Amino acid sequence: MQRESAINVSDSRIIRKRLYKLNDEKEFEGFDRFLIKKILKEKAQAVLESEPVSEELVQSLREEAYAIFFEKIKQKKVASRVTIKKWFGMDGYVRPKRKQIIKLAFALQLKEEELQEYLKCGILQPGIQINDYREMIFLYGLKKGNSYDECEDMIRIFEAKVYKDTVLMQNTHTVELWNMFRLNCNKSKGEFLSWMCTNAGFFKGYSKVALRHFMEMKSEMLSYIRAGAKEQLFWLLEETDFFDWAAQNDVSKEDYGENISRYIKNISRRKEKGLLTDELKGAIQELNWIANYSHDKTADLLAELYASALEPEAGRFFSGKRHHYKKRENFNLPKQISFMTDKHISQIIGIAQQKEKEIRLSQALGSLEHEEGRCPAWVDKLLSEYGFVAPKSIKETRELLQSILKKQEQRCQLVQREDLLPLIHYVAQKRYEQILQEQKTSYQYEEARIFFIQMADAIFEECQMAPINEEYHLDYLLLSCYGMDYMYSLSDVIEESEMMQQGRKM
Repeated sequence: MQRESAINVSDSRIIRKRLYKLNDEKEFEGFDRFLIKKILKEKAQAVLESEPVSEELVQSLREEAYAIFFEKIKQKKVASRVTIKKWFGMDGYVRPKRKQIIKLAFALQLKEEELQEYLKCGILQPGIQINDYREMIFLYGLKKGNSYDECEDMIRIFEAKVYKDTVLMQNTHTVELWNMFRLNCNKSKGEFLSWMCTNAGFFKGYSKVALRHFMEMKSEMLSYIRAGAKEQLFWLLEETDFFDWAAQNDVSKEDYGENISRYIKNISRRKEKGLLTDELKGAIQELNWIANYSHDKTADLLAELYASALEPEAGRFFSGKRHHYKKRENFNLPKQISFMTDKHISQIIGIAQQKEKEIRLSQALGSLEHEEGRCPAWVDKLLSEYGFVAPKSIKETRELLQSILKKQEQRCQLVQREDLLPLIHYVAQKRYEQILQEQKTSYQYEEARIFFIQMADAIFEECQMAPINEEYHLDYLLLSCYGMDYMYSLSDVIEESEMMQQGRKM
C-alpha cells in the first residue's frame, strides 16, 4: 500500500535507475522517432530497437528520413525548413503544433486513420475534434481530395454564413456528430456547408468527453484530499485538549470544523497554552482549511500532486498565496515532464467560455470578408461585450479582430493526455488502496500497475487519446511509482529525483 514516509531503500535503487533512464532521449518516443519510423519503417525499427542504440546510426536515420520527408513537402508551405529539421531532432527539437499536423496531412495526403495516428501517437494530442467546425471541414477536405486552401475558403464561408445568434450546445454530442458526419461527408461542398450551417449549434469547438473525465477525476481526487486532511486533522487534535474543550462547550462532532478556529482563539488567550505550539497551531489551521473551507480547490489538487516540487512558503492554503514551484534544475527530470499550474487548469475548466468567445470572434471576422463601409451593428455589439470599441472602418475592425483572435487562441486549452494522466494515476492508486482494505489483502506490484493501466486506457479510448505506453516520458515516470514493496505518489518520485540531483551537485 501507499506509504506516507520516504521511498524504502530497495525500491529507491529501482526508482533511481528508472529516473536515470528517463533522461536518456534515445529510450523514449518523441515526434522525431515517430516520423523516422513512419518514413523508414522496418529499417528504422531495427536500429531504434537494437541494444545498445548507436547514436551515429540514429543520426544517419534522422538525416535520411528528413531528406525523404522534405522532398515530399518542400513546396507545400507546412513549416520552415529550420522548423522541420527540429521535428526530426536536428539542430534542436520541437514538437509540431496541432495546426501544423493538419497542414501536414494535406501535404502528405493522409487518410483519416493516419491523421488520427499523427495526432494521438505523434504529438500525443486528442484525435480529430469533430465538434470543431474547422477540423470537421479539414477532415471533409482530406476525404474529398481538396487542398488545404480550399478548406480554408470553406471555413471562411461557414463563418460568414452561420447565423450570428446561434446558441452553442454544451452537452456531449461527439458520437452523434461523428454519425452525422459519416452520413454527409460524400456531399458536394455546397451541400455539406449547408448541412453544417443548419447544425451550427453542435460545433462548440472542444471535446466535452475529455473535459467531463478531467472534472470527474478532479472531483474524486479532491474528495480523497479532503478525507485525508480530515483524518490528519483529528490525529493532530488528539495532541491537544480540543476534544475536552468541545465536550465542555457542547460542540457536536458534526460542528468540529467550524469550532476549531474558535478553540484556537480561546487557547491563544490562555496564560498557559499547553501543547499548542505555533507549528501545531499552523498545521491544524491548514488542515481544517483544506477539509472544511478551501475554495481554491485547484491549489489543493496541485499541492497534493506536486507537494515535493513546491517552494516551502507556498504551502499555506489559508494565506491565499499562489503556489510556486522550485526551479526545474533542482530535479533530475527531463523537460518533457511538466508540472501543471493554476492558470493552466483554469483555462481547461473555462474552455467552454473561451472557445465560444473564439468562435464568435471568428464568425465576426468571417462576416466582414466582403463587407464595405461601416461595421455591422452586431459586430460592434459583440466587441463591446468583450470590452473593445469597434473602429470606424471595416479594415481596422478586421485588424482588431485578428489581433484579439491571436491572443484568444492561446487561452483555448483542450484537455490533453498529460493533463488527465496524473489525476488518473492518483485516483487509481486510491481506488486500489480501497480494494485492498475491503478485501484485506496486501499490495501486489503487477496487480497495482495493471489496475492503473486499464483505468487509464479505458478513459483514453473514450477521449481519442493514445493508450499507456512506457515509451512516453510521463507514462514511464508514473509507472515508476509502483515499487516492488509499496506504491508511491508522483510527489514521492519527484522528491527522489530532487535528492538525486542534490547528490550530483555535491
